[in-house]
Amino acid sequence: MPTLGTVELEASADAAYDALLAACKDAGAKVEQSSAELRAVEGKSGMMWMKNRFPFRFYARIAPGKESGRAVLQVYDFSPVAPDRRFIEVLVKKVGTAVKLAGEVDYETVEDIKSAAGQADAAKKEQDAADAASSAAAPPVPSVAEEGGRRPNQQSPASAAGSAKIVAAHLKLVVDTSSIGTYKYGIKAVEGGGPYAAADRMVVFPIEAGNVIRFFKGDFSLGELPIHSLESIAATTDREKGLLGEKTNRKVTLAYRSDGPEGRPLVSMTLDVEDDKAGAIVDQLASLRKLELEGTYFRYLNLEYRADGSSWAPTVVFYATPFLAPGERVIWSEYGTEGLFSRRYKWLKAVTNFRAIYYDFEAHRADAVMLPGVGDVLVTNKWTETKTERSTDAGYRVRYMGHSRRTTQAKTSRTVYGNVLIMHGGHPFMKLASVKDPDGVAAMIKYAVAESKSNIRGAGKEPGAGQEEPPRAAGLEEASHAGKRRRPPEAAEADHAAAARGSGMVCPRCGSQNAADSIFCNKCGSKLDYKCPRCGRRNATDARFCNQCGSQL
Repeated sequence: MPTLGTVELEASADAAYDALLAACKDAGAKVEQSSAELRAVEGKSGMMWMKNRFPFRFYARIAPGKESGRAVLQVYDFSPVAPDRRFIEVLVKKVGTAVKLAGEVDYETVEDIKSAAGQADAAKKEQDAADAASSAAAPPVPSVAEEGGRRPNQQSPASAAGSAKIVAAHLKLVVDTSSIGTYKYGIKAVEGGGPYAAADRMVVFPIEAGNVIRFFKGDFSLGELPIHSLESIAATTDREKGLLGEKTNRKVTLAYRSDGPEGRPLVSMTLDVEDDKAGAIVDQLASLRKLELEGTYFRYLNLEYRADGSSWAPTVVFYATPFLAPGERVIWSEYGTEGLFSRRYKWLKAVTNFRAIYYDFEAHRADAVMLPGVGDVLVTNKWTETKTERSTDAGYRVRYMGHSRRTTQAKTSRTVYGNVLIMHGGHPFMKLASVKDPDGVAAMIKYAVAESKSNIRGAGKEPGAGQEEPPRAAGLEEASHAGKRRRPPEAAEADHAAAARGSGMVCPRCGSQNAADSIFCNKCGSKLDYKCPRCGRRNATDARFCNQCGSQL
């Protein structure tokens, strides 16, 4: 049965948490998870004393004390042998070497460890949920004049701070979170830094993964620093004398406030990193900080939606991000990645029941349109690929001319590919290239567009009306597919022409648009049709069946 040990400390909560982390390390415990925000650690006890023949799980946290300047250490011991207080005694003793104990350890047996541990963090989790709800259901933004010219539904810098961590913690990504690209840097030494002074490496998580820096000592996590809390980011150069003359050493200096601008004094730390990485670290952190604080990344639309004819429910769509809103589901998606062993996303194309979006993970920018604003969905440049698979039956033999032999069977399959164009404002907005079964995909998207016009509305407005149209981001280039040749400009022009005319013959070789009665391509000279051997009807070269008599071609 689990045991709980509680002792009061004559130290601040932060100092006590630092002492707890050091005590776990000195006691040989393996910390698997740690949270500087909750001031809690969880892991396995290790086997550092003679009588303990097995490791067991433990959970420890620092809670605020009843008096100012004091904290409370709580340790949950999950040992199957109850009561087994040895681990708690060792951990408290190690903590007592760094901060002063205000009394003796109070032990009690916990009947329901799950509910007891849950009570420890209940208040903090409720606060996080409230923050997430206030972020999702953002209050009406003041008028443009009051906001100094800011467009509606655009967050101010004050409300934007901390949005990345809240949204990343409570909303699901369209893609797999584990393949969001992170950036790892080695640290040779740290000057200052408070709880991060012992760090030997840092990992930068971009805005799609919370926009934080995590510091590590080996495999041990020292905590995380929100990038929006950085007050200043600078690269500095130290000059040192060496055997071969003077040499330079590039460093990164960060200044931050852990409790916001009105909290503690400014904390400064200098990271001694690889010289060729210092400039990249500064540029990256400055860019991510600006992205969150300027209030343009987490722009949102207040909408109402209904599913299967149910009642209207409110939701908030962060339309320029890859995060799914409550009630939003993915209909179709495609993404590009790089890296063989550590895959990371480069771009994403997705269609949901709310919007169509192209997202660039490297630039952290998006191009999006809400489905009620989609004009049409077209299919262009279809082609068929034939695949033949041969299989040998090892168990069945055919007797022929006095010899036995195995039988071989061939199976042929045909797959249709093509491009799907999503139209907006009379022009192609997004091209889904080389899609398998393009007619089926287009039909699915058309159905979602039709449904959205009756099941999505602006808050308090009629269906299909009143939604603010997201601005299209300029300069996003069409992503090329890995292993495929980029299509020539003429082929892109053909897509535009096909979208404008909606009919005609598309050359399967160069993608050029031709008149409906064309026999040969006016661009490359390739033959555009195939005559049915039964009825003589002209068909497209990629047709499988005659459009007149239905004969197989």
